[in-house]
Amino acid sequence: MQQRVKASMWERTRWSRYGFVAGLVVGVVIGWAFHGVFNFIFRSLIYTAVVIVVVALAYAWWRLRAGRKGGGMDPDRVTVTRTVVARPEGTREE
Repeated sequence: MQQRVKASMWERTRWSRYGFVAGLVVGVVIGWAFHGVFNFIFRSLIYTAVVIVVVALAYAWWRLRAGRKGGGMDPDRVTVTRTVVARPEGTREE
């Protein structure tokens, strides 16, 4: 009769270790390959945000300067003021 000898922990985990190391290698290679893509996307988003802010500030400055150039009334804007005159005493409101 033959006795079975239990395999050591090192022997039982051999293929799991190979898979773990292979996964690490594949992950590092794929990460290295795609780091440029993610870096490009991140930088593009930051540049876009900066450009939007600069364009908005330039537009606001331009509108402010364009409003001051005329020096007079803007024909498209009409300002209406209402003057309230006090009623003489002794008169009543109807």
